[in-house]
Amino acid sequence: MYFVSVEEFQDLIDACNSPKQQLIIALARWGGLRCPSELAGLKWSEVNWEKNRFIVHSPKTEKQGKAMRIVPIFHELYPFFREAFEAAPENVDRVFPEITDKKSLGSFIAKLATRAGIELWEKPFQNMRSTRATELIEIYPAHMVNDWLGHTEAVAMAHYRQTTGQTAEMFFDRAAGVQVKQVKEFAHVQAFPADLQRIIDHWDTLPAEVRQTILTLVKHSRLRKKAKVL
Repeated sequence: MYFVSVEEFQDLIDACNSPKQQLIIALARWGGLRCPSELAGLKWSEVNWEKNRFIVHSPKTEKQGKAMRIVPIFHELYPFFREAFEAAPENVDRVFPEITDKKSLGSFIAKLATRAGIELWEKPFQNMRSTRATELIEIYPAHMVNDWLGHTEAVAMAHYRQTTGQTAEMFFDRAAGVQVKQVKEFAHVQAFPADLQRIIDHWDTLPAEVRQTILTLVKHSRLRKKAKVL
């Protein structure tokens, strides 16, 4: 399995020619949809903007009596969904009328990778789904993640949850206290240790999403500081 980084995702997004193309990549990476089969049945009329969720029709799980499921419009996914909606032609309900559940998207994503100047990883869509499954289980209960992505816990453990690469490094760093050290360094440099000391003291009890947000702020602060020096 391969963990698809945000940078690799962004490279593909930048190589897209339209909001619809971007939405395909975003639904795979941030929505965890099976592509192309679950793209084929998406309808604008089944997107609930008020509650930020949408219906996914799944040919793969239909035989098990689960022909459809409700998926959140994750905050990372929302801007791509909204832009594609605003650019969509009127009176066309299907989000991707040109895609069928049998249509291969292999050549499409290969061309994007070539245009972006990156080496495409194996099984690109499956590994984007696997990456998302790995991220979500760190934040939300397993039964909710399985329900959103449309698989059982046994399948998730066998085919989607990743324990190597970038994800493993994140857990190793946390176990070794690397993240706490980074936050401590940030607090010292920014000269407001009092505010962050409470965060440091309760680091392991913070939700994963909060920890990641703090680390992102630390990283961006370092980048800004480096840019000023240059």
